[in-house]
Amino acid sequence: MLAKRGIPLEDLPEANLLQKTDFIPAVEQGVAVGGATGLLAGLVAVACHQHQRSSLEVFYWRPRWWVQEWVHGLTVWLA
Repeated sequence: MLAKRGIPLEDLPEANLLQKTDFIPAVEQGVAVGGATGLLAGLVAVACHQHQRSSLEVFYWRPRWWVQEWVHGLTVWLA
């Protein structure tokens, strides 16, 4: 709290729990970091997915090339 000397502080309202703590910034940071981590983990899971081929399948699914390129570019950028 910054104020000029001599200003009465008795009329100031009491700070509530959210104003006294860093709860809201911590929630925002947790959502951002958790969302980014989940997105990265999902892309890695899609890129590394091993599909079991059965005799009934006509086409064999492989990871899409753009997913592999995106994950590779992201890992190079982060390194």
